[in-house]
Amino acid sequence: MSLVESWRESWGSLGPRFRRLWSAAAVSNLGDGLVVVALPLLVESTTKNAIYVSGLITMRYGAWLLLGLIGGVTADRADRQRVMVYVDLARSVAIGALGIVVAYGTAPVALVWLVAFLLGCGEVFFDSASEAMLPNVVEDPDLLERANSRLFVTQSVANEFVGPPIGAVFFSIAAALPFLLDAWSFLAAAMIVLTLRGRFRPKQSMPDDFDTTVATAPSVKSDITAGWHFVRSHRLLRSLIGLGCAWNFFAVGAEATLVLFARRELHVSNATYGLILTGFAVGGIIAGWLTERIVAKFGAGHTILATFLLGSIAGFVTATTHSPYVLAVAFACSFAAGTAASIVVLTLRQQLVPDALRGRVSSFFRVSVFASAGTGALLMGWLANQTNLRAPFYAMGLAGIALFFGAATEVNNTTIHAAKAEAAQ
Repeated sequence: MSLVESWRESWGSLGPRFRRLWSAAAVSNLGDGLVVVALPLLVESTTKNAIYVSGLITMRYGAWLLLGLIGGVTADRADRQRVMVYVDLARSVAIGALGIVVAYGTAPVALVWLVAFLLGCGEVFFDSASEAMLPNVVEDPDLLERANSRLFVTQSVANEFVGPPIGAVFFSIAAALPFLLDAWSFLAAAMIVLTLRGRFRPKQSMPDDFDTTVATAPSVKSDITAGWHFVRSHRLLRSLIGLGCAWNFFAVGAEATLVLFARRELHVSNATYGLILTGFAVGGIIAGWLTERIVAKFGAGHTILATFLLGSIAGFVTATTHSPYVLAVAFACSFAAGTAASIVVLTLRQQLVPDALRGRVSSFFRVSVFASAGTGALLMGWLANQTNLRAPFYAMGLAGIALFFGAATEVNNTTIHAAKAEAAQ
């Protein structure tokens, strides 16, 4: 049976509720893909200022750092379906209002930044709720890897392949068009999520050995403390969050200098650099398609460890190459391995964490990794300025080797199997 046929046949096993959730994700992500390119084009066309353009990314990550933990608490207190619906309706209003302003005049940079921040805030609450809700939609824990792979591939295709070129064309036709269409996509996604049937309020059952006096405290601070208490006391989750932070510090940090390396060291054109980035996305999509089979053959632990090994190779190859094609292949392989590992870790969180804590634990992972990646980008940029543009990739290579050997005893097929068995009791 071919891979495509296998995917088509497996849709039935995920059930009609998942297919509705997937449909909402596909519509919403396609709309997001339109504004991924339209927002920076809008700012660039009115200001010609690189800081104003890059500030759009700062707004998104700033929302996660400011509200990420609160988003996790909300996902563990409220009906997750309602959170997703309300957030999509709010995002529809925000991006629609920007579209109307653009249609009738010039949008001030402050307004565009504000909308970008509001979209980031919506992402915080929506993603925390949807990730925590997925095990209630896909009731068989063994199918979570499959469901996460489907959602990831859909997001990548819509956000990185289909949406951006269409958004650029629509922006050239009428600058307001991508924003107005995105508003409709959020509205459509909210209506689809609203049709889901079932109970999506968190179950408040806890493990027998968990400190319930901490977990049931009513304040937001105590809720956050309860989530951290669970992560800290769970050996495997504690190792995964530490490894995620360490790897993203070096990998994302090196990637932040990639455009300078490609332009100044390899002397590639803007078009060639765009193709290199497209290669990364292709690697991620292929990995999303294959993750379920990779894990079935090699195990979750080996899949995670392969990220560090392949990432190390990619770092050293990039640091020593003078060919943009070698760079593209090396980072595409590294990105593919990282994608597979991300899907595995996400699935493990959904399988190992009680429903009542799933949103908070997810938010700890995301906020920690975003903070680590942002710090790594700054320090790897400093390292490149102090030495040369190849140094961050050497650092990435060394970090991959260290993490591969350092993680082997804590994160492997045996420890993951044991953690799953304990969670199932």
